[in-house]
Amino acid sequence: MSRTADASPRRARGEAPASFHPRKEVGWNGKRPPMTERARRVRGLPRVTDQLVHVADVRSSGAVSRIIRWTRVAGRDPLPTYWFHAQDNLGDLLAPVALAYVSGLTPALVSKHYAGKVLAVGSVLQNLQPGDIVWGAGAIRDVPIQPPPGVQFLAVRGPLTRNLIQADVPEVYGDPALLLPLFFRPATRPRCEIGLVPHAVDRAVMHSDDPNVRVIDVTGPWQDTVSSIASCEIVVSSSLHGIIVAEAYGVPAVWVRAGDRLTGGSFKFDDYYLSTGRDRRLPVDWNEGLTAAVRAAEPPPALDAGDLLDAWPPNLRAARG
Repeated sequence: MSRTADASPRRARGEAPASFHPRKEVGWNGKRPPMTERARRVRGLPRVTDQLVHVADVRSSGAVSRIIRWTRVAGRDPLPTYWFHAQDNLGDLLAPVALAYVSGLTPALVSKHYAGKVLAVGSVLQNLQPGDIVWGAGAIRDVPIQPPPGVQFLAVRGPLTRNLIQADVPEVYGDPALLLPLFFRPATRPRCEIGLVPHAVDRAVMHSDDPNVRVIDVTGPWQDTVSSIASCEIVVSSSLHGIIVAEAYGVPAVWVRAGDRLTGGSFKFDDYYLSTGRDRRLPVDWNEGLTAAVRAAEPPPALDAGDLLDAWPPNLRAARG
């Protein structure tokens, strides 16, 4: 569901939402929501031409994080974007980050029902609305997709997703998380032999007491998660974006399955592997043990996300200067 504040008791009393701080600017009377909240409303994104916008890009640890950007939007609105946000997860947290890099604009979270939004990282194509823009997003399962009118497909995650869409879709594949090394230098971490990256639904069963193993939380701040993954010699992951981030930074990654809790099963993994020119992979069963997973490690492929980067249209880039 969309994080709107229309039904909030604080709003009914004329107060600013608890998760945001009012902007200290001339004209602020304390009775209307700050620019951030108005930009996040489901309908009618306001123009913020040549103004500084206070935006919490992503959520962290169950609350709106304090990853704050002061971004000058040169003659453009915030970029209306939808990413899954009911639960913090690495791939979803990277959606506004990758979009901010490629566009120079400020992604503003809108409802999945918003028409004309951007869908980027993640398996979110079930939320298509008229006029949406798709850049690197994928399907969640093997079910045909009949897009509504006016959807613009710039790129999708992989060929399986493309084959499901009953419309013209360019053969441009890639997950936007592959662009991370172009703009994010991981923080220095002690080198670790094995990084264990369970999907959020697998944390109860994927763990290790081995001192050579670092268990990495995909629900924490994305900078910490990415830095931890990049500092490992090998990554063992049931999270797709644990694999993608590792391979983006040149770290061998092994896909493991720890049960059948993931929605869509192997579809998104197959979609990603095929998008990189590889065959489908069979996951290692977590019940076979960590040693079996490590033995299955292979060097990552040479990844080139240039086509994905070039697919972003110039008219959706902030003016430079």
